[in-house]
Amino acid sequence: MEVGVFSKCIKELILDHDSVEVPGLGVFYAELMPATFSDHHATINPPYRKMLFRQCDVSKEAGAMLQNYICDEMHVTPEQARVELEWCLSRIHSELDGNRSCPLPGLGVMRSTSQSDYFFVSDDNLDIFPDGLGLEPVSIKAHEEKSGKKKKARRKAVREAHKPHKLHWAIRLLLWLLAIVVIAVGAILLVFPDGFAGFGEFLDGVMDHILYTEEELQLLGR
Repeated sequence: MEVGVFSKCIKELILDHDSVEVPGLGVFYAELMPATFSDHHATINPPYRKMLFRQCDVSKEAGAMLQNYICDEMHVTPEQARVELEWCLSRIHSELDGNRSCPLPGLGVMRSTSQSDYFFVSDDNLDIFPDGLGLEPVSIKAHEEKSGKKKKARRKAVREAHKPHKLHWAIRLLLWLLAIVVIAVGAILLVFPDGFAGFGEFLDGVMDHILYTEEELQLLGR
C-alpha cells in the first residue's frame, strides 16, 4: 500500500471520528478549535478542526477500524490489509529515521526529532470539519465600513425628511410677515385720510418734536 493510500484512509476516517489509531505508529486525532482573531485583529477566523498526532503504543484490536477501512478501500481480505498496512508503516518509519521527514499527501508531514520522537504538521489548507462548510473569515474593517455607510444613509434620510418641515415653517413665517405689512398699510390708510402723504407729515411732526425744543420750532416757523 502506497503512503498516499494510507493518508487517504486516515483523512476519510478522521472526518467522521475524533481519532484514528494506527498500530506501530500512534494516534491521529482532531480537536475543535474556537473562532480566533487574526494577528492584527482585522479578521475573525471561523472555528475549525485541527488534526494532531500522538506517538504511543496501539494494539491491533484498537487499530481494527483502520484495517477494516483498508479492506473496503483496496478490496482485500483482513489479512492482506494487515500486511499492506505493516509494509506501508515500515516505509514511513524508514523515511522518518533516515530523513526526519515523511510527507503524507493531502494531510501534512510526519517529522522526527533527533531522539526519534514523531510529530505531525498538518497542511495549512487541511479541512476536516464538514460541519463548518460555508463558514468564511469575517473582515471587521469591511463590517465597520458597511455599518458606517448605513449610519450615513440614515442621517441623510433624516435630513431629507426634515427639509419639507423646515420649508413649511419658512412659508408660514413669510405669510405672517406679509399679513403684518398688509395690516399696517390698512391701518395707515384708515387713520390718515390723505394716505401715505398724511402719514409722512405725521412722522415729520413727531421727528421735529424729538429733535427740537418748542423755542427752536418757533424760530423755524413750525
